[in-house]
Amino acid sequence: MKRCLLTIAVLFLAADAAFAERLKDIVRIEGAVDNDLKGFGLVIGLKGTGDGKGLATSAMKSVLQRLLKDNNLSEADIQSKNVAIVLVTATLPAFSKIGGKIDVKVSSIGNASSLQGGVLLETHLVPVGPLDEVYAVAQGPLLVGDDENHPTVAEIPNGATVVEEEPTDIIHENDGVRHISLLLNHPDYTTANNIVEAISNDAQLFGGGNIARAANAGQVDVIVPEGVDEVSFISTLLDVTVQVDNAAKVVINQRTKTIIIGEHVTVLPVAISHGNLRITIGREEKSVTTLDATEDEGTPLQRIVDMLNAVKATPDDVIAIIQALKAAGALQGEIILR
Repeated sequence: MKRCLLTIAVLFLAADAAFAERLKDIVRIEGAVDNDLKGFGLVIGLKGTGDGKGLATSAMKSVLQRLLKDNNLSEADIQSKNVAIVLVTATLPAFSKIGGKIDVKVSSIGNASSLQGGVLLETHLVPVGPLDEVYAVAQGPLLVGDDENHPTVAEIPNGATVVEEEPTDIIHENDGVRHISLLLNHPDYTTANNIVEAISNDAQLFGGGNIARAANAGQVDVIVPEGVDEVSFISTLLDVTVQVDNAAKVVINQRTKTIIIGEHVTVLPVAISHGNLRITIGREEKSVTTLDATEDEGTPLQRIVDMLNAVKATPDDVIAIIQALKAAGALQGEIILR
């Protein structure tokens, strides 16, 4: 069988796109953090799908002894498969107040085959770590979302009540100057510098003063002016738009054949032969039709992948070509394999 040789030529094609994002979408304020909570509880009311014996029976014995005030009750007196020992987890958002409600997740840690129809008894939730102070109390009927595939994991929407507030201090003072620290979700020197410039140049909101300074790639400190309403100031600050710069990365999931290409990933002049594909990048040939473009920057990798998809190259072919480009030193960016 004669094989067909498919030739693709791509000239330099530069793409210069900048994206503006609100500060609230790319940073978080130091000190305003969520707290993970956990606790061990007991689920009752199961239809014969509980643990049957073991930890659940011991826990049920303790509960009944406390409620019935009968210290002579033994585990042999409790023959029930309608109870299960579970791990209860939740996230306490920053600024939560006493009386607020939060969602909880319940996961079986024993031999229960299903939590469907169960009710969680009162469970104390404490922070993950050495502290034992109770921050929330969870209880209520369980909601099993996928009874067929994951019947031993359930949720209780608004199933926990906050009983203790976590002190939140977001405004710090150094040498008599108050400031807040903005922590970048994805540290980057260029983005940090852009944040400083965007805040300093916004004369309408902040008078054009130099109230922002980048401490490093992941932190920008902003002075809180005297006499301003702190909530209004922070709200206005977080609405400032900033040009975001991302590192040149390609993420490849070889199991699902998923390829994610960053904005700045480019390819230098190179020629590759792969199976019946021959790719020439950045050099014009008379035998093929080429694209009009400039020679200032490399060719965006996305452009090459689009052309490969257009000729119905397989995902394995595309992944192999990207890896070959990196090995040859032609791909300008980082490849992350999942």
